[in-house]
Amino acid sequence: MEKIAEVYAIARRRERRSIEFYRQAAAEVEGEAEKKLLSELADMEEAHFQQMQSWYDEAVAKLRKLRER
Repeated sequence: MEKIAEVYAIARRRERRSIEFYRQAAAEVEGEAEKKLLSELADMEEAHFQQMQSWYDEAVAKLRKLRER
């Protein structure tokens, strides 16, 4: 389970960096269409981050059940 936690931690950091990248880019561009697109991309990354957390929680729960057998 340690390896899964390590992989998840790496994925989590990458997702956070992507969210920050899009938010920063949205703050720096001048066009409203560009700001909107970059903000939407950041929102998509945030949703993915939340889904990834859910998948991780489910995987950990399954592993625990398998170990109990």
